[in-house]
Amino acid sequence: MKLKVLALTTLFAFTAAATPVAADVTLDAGLSVNKTQVERGDTLNYTFKVVNTTDIVIDPVFVAPGMNGDHVFSPYVDYVTGSTVATKGASTVNVTDAWLTDGLNLGKLNPGQEVSVAFKAVVREDAPDNAFIESVVQIKKTWLEDPEANEWIQCAAVSTLKGEVLGEVLPETGTEDVIATSLLLGYFGILLRKLKLTRYL
Repeated sequence: MKLKVLALTTLFAFTAAATPVAADVTLDAGLSVNKTQVERGDTLNYTFKVVNTTDIVIDPVFVAPGMNGDHVFSPYVDYVTGSTVATKGASTVNVTDAWLTDGLNLGKLNPGQEVSVAFKAVVREDAPDNAFIESVVQIKKTWLEDPEANEWIQCAAVSTLKGEVLGEVLPETGTEDVIATSLLLGYFGILLRKLKLTRYL
């Protein structure tokens, strides 16, 4: 009986090892921005970087702005026309603005290879105080076995528009008032020290 169990276990282990296992592949991808606290009219420099940390070739690397193509960046920024540049290895090329609607095919990415996409946007003058400015770039999981799979890795960069600091307006104080107040506080300080010393002596 024990021999039968051992034989079945060995056969199962061999079969499992010989059968290819479908596994999801993740990449090292991220979107960064040069400013996290911004003002209206500021230019934001975004950089989307992808590194193939796997041991397989990713072909193609396809990226697009927004979330699942339903919007382009934050509504509080305007994209700077013609500002997108892609860098892959030693090659740097300007990217047409058609990628904003059609996406961008960055081609093949070998194991260990890196590719980046840089672009600019300007904070809108009508952006509200303390606006949460979130821009998103996504990369499609083209390496999945199912060609119909519409899965994306989404990377976001966040900035906040500086708002007005509201506080109580204090009345102006003359020089005489400042001196008088300082002397009074100093006098109370001496009294407190004396009371403390007297109490513990």
